[in-house]
Amino acid sequence: MTSRASKAAAPFRLSQCDRHRCGFTLLELLLVLAIIVLVGTMSLPVFQTWMASYRIQEGMDQLRTQIVRGRTLAMNEGRLYRLGWQPGSSDFRIAPDTLEQWPELAGTVFGPRFSGMTEPPGTVIEAMLPAGIVFLQSPDGLTSVVFRPDGTARLFAADGSERMEGLILLSDDAGQMRALRLRGLTGHAVPVRPEELPLLP
Repeated sequence: MTSRASKAAAPFRLSQCDRHRCGFTLLELLLVLAIIVLVGTMSLPVFQTWMASYRIQEGMDQLRTQIVRGRTLAMNEGRLYRLGWQPGSSDFRIAPDTLEQWPELAGTVFGPRFSGMTEPPGTVIEAMLPAGIVFLQSPDGLTSVVFRPDGTARLFAADGSERMEGLILLSDDAGQMRALRLRGLTGHAVPVRPEELPLLP
């Protein structure tokens, strides 16, 4: 006769949580939610400032990249290229320095000196700074840059005078300001440190 060993079932035991209904009360959940809202409210201005700094830096990087591109186009094609912008606007433009591309400068002291009808049209770059970022009027009045095939640049103020170097100023909605310094001798644009920014009225 064979006997089977039967396994005794383990006794069922209630855990501590099952007996006392472990979990969060409504009051505890509301308290945690209130702390999250408070921390979020306190950090919102910091986040907005960080986003504004990011946007203006993005605008600086974008503009600097296009300046390098305009200078490179002038050198590669062996012709003049112009960068132009308007203070208070987000728009800027790089195009061959011809009357066809810059008709609004016809007759000005620093406008194009020739027509490009006998030359190929060239590359035209029309771009905008990120939302909320605009060009400011710089103290030296710089509004136009002409890149030469030899890598140098001519920097013009709104009154037609030529500068050896000049600033392109950008500003955002919060009043933060950044600047690029252009040098005519090299045609390069370098960022200006915050402590070197001019004081505007």
